[in-house]
Amino acid sequence: MRFSLRLNPRERATIMNIRLDSILSQRISYQMPQFNELLEALIFYSDYELGHNRKLSVEIAKYFSYKKNLPLRILPQEEGNAEDRIPLVEEDIQDSELEEIIGLEEMIGALRFSLKRFPLDPVEMTSTPSGYTSQFADDKVNSIITKIFNAQDPNEIKISNSVLIKGLVHFLATDMVFQIVFRTYMYIGSLYGLKYNEMGAILDGVTAVIDEKKFVRFRDAFIKDYNLFSTYLNNESKRTGMGFEKNSTGEFSIPHAVDRYFILFFMTRMMRYNCPYFTCFEAAIHYKNSQPIKYENIKKMAKPVLSLLLSEMETILKDTIQG
Repeated sequence: MRFSLRLNPRERATIMNIRLDSILSQRISYQMPQFNELLEALIFYSDYELGHNRKLSVEIAKYFSYKKNLPLRILPQEEGNAEDRIPLVEEDIQDSELEEIIGLEEMIGALRFSLKRFPLDPVEMTSTPSGYTSQFADDKVNSIITKIFNAQDPNEIKISNSVLIKGLVHFLATDMVFQIVFRTYMYIGSLYGLKYNEMGAILDGVTAVIDEKKFVRFRDAFIKDYNLFSTYLNNESKRTGMGFEKNSTGEFSIPHAVDRYFILFFMTRMMRYNCPYFTCFEAAIHYKNSQPIKYENIKKMAKPVLSLLLSEMETILKDTIQG
């Protein structure tokens, strides 16, 4: 499918930031994810998440109902086919509360970083990327439509694929919980050298997207690494002999990967200041080094998210063996 999306400044910045996340994996053979790869990953991830999250489907449906005047048909809770997930990032952790904990605005100001929102003319920053998505992703667009709008046939809903994808990008840019979980999964995949669309496809059970040998190698390595991740996360504060623990393939250090995830999690909470990506990265590193005690509050928020998503990833991969 050919796509052409008109992105506003916030959507454009979000897409660029998420593409840059893969740098944190610090792989030697690094390539920034292409826009279409991220878009396919978003489609696969959205389809996966909508399969067991009624609340998400309602929230996205509300967006289309408001923006595109589409019918809002919410599936009654007692008739749902899947249970809501346990919240990964509590919505009641507001930015104001976080700022009170860490003094974020003062810290960025002390580093002489601009807090101006979109210093350039929004019209100048608006972009219209275009390209193509694979047939695998195209097939999932129809699946997403039926899940969002509680429809048997996607043709019942008069919405184009481009409009749907634009809505998903908008939701990614505006919903912090959705964004954090998506970025976490993409980061996990990048540690093992997976492209974003490959990681999204694995989540959604579309393993045909990825080369079989590459998939099996990732699956076997991750299942072996899962206990290493869990052990380190549970004993991270003690640093008991885990300082340089490598993963099962020797590609990266488990403690280093977790530490970089804490930085990534912190950065997602700074993005509302609309600072450049590496400004947020430098600010996070500075805060970690200058305020180690307060930085522990960031880690307390991030650990449950990473732990739960690692567990879900292990379950997904083990199911492919049993299947």
